[in-house]
Amino acid sequence: MPESESITPPTLEQIRNLLAFMPRIENPAEPFYTCDDKTSPFDPYIYSPLVSSFNNALYDNNFCQPFDWPAWNDQAATFIQDPARLNQADIETIVKLFTIILRKDRFSSGSIAGALKNGFILALLKRLDVIQKEMANE
Repeated sequence: MPESESITPPTLEQIRNLLAFMPRIENPAEPFYTCDDKTSPFDPYIYSPLVSSFNNALYDNNFCQPFDWPAWNDQAATFIQDPARLNQADIETIVKLFTIILRKDRFSSGSIAGALKNGFILALLKRLDVIQKEMANE
């Protein structure tokens, strides 16, 4: 499938569907994941039901879209290295960052776990919350 550079912004409803996970990601009732390298040394992460549902919601609500994410990986890294940059991120950037997290996890297990552990996914959700409030006021 050819990669498209055009990102379709999620709707306000889709954004709110994803934001419904924010309180549970901010204050999880259980660990996000466990590691069991005996089951699969290449993919030792076993995600909690919350994380599995969140990952599905990313796909279902248009937060994982086709684009040339490997070519954008260096730019994505700047947001991880300097999380304050997220304060200026638009919806397209948020979609690209979520897409990269999901895609990287398929090729190198642990990307989602790392983004949850270091708070990057929560930071993305918080920025998304600001964006949805701006959209609602338009």
